[in-house]
Amino acid sequence: SNRVGNLYHYCPIESKDKILASGFIKPSEDAAFGRGVYLTAIPPQTDPQVILTNNYKDAKLSSLAKAFILVNPHKGVKNLQKIDAGGRDIWRADEVCVHTTILLIYRSL
Repeated sequence: SNRVGNLYHYCPIESKDKILASGFIKPSEDAAFGRGVYLTAIPPQTDPQVILTNNYKDAKLSSLAKAFILVNPHKGVKNLQKIDAGGRDIWRADEVCVHTTILLIYRSL
């Protein structure tokens, strides 16, 4: 089956309130692969350096990934695409409605 499993949206801690209040993960406007909500299949128990290098190409940007949202890609996710990113695990969606997906979990990197 080609069905992708759970995906994760890593974000700053302060983004969680905005996400929960709106019910949506706001798309990034200025990301390397264009406008969208960025996700990865790399789970949070992975070495933080691996997550940061995958998501941001820079392991120093730890503040950007202190929280994560577990996303069910089959509910509330519009136009999910796997990005060809030179071996990085990156997915992009037009929209993610968290009210239909959610498990919200926090941790520190």
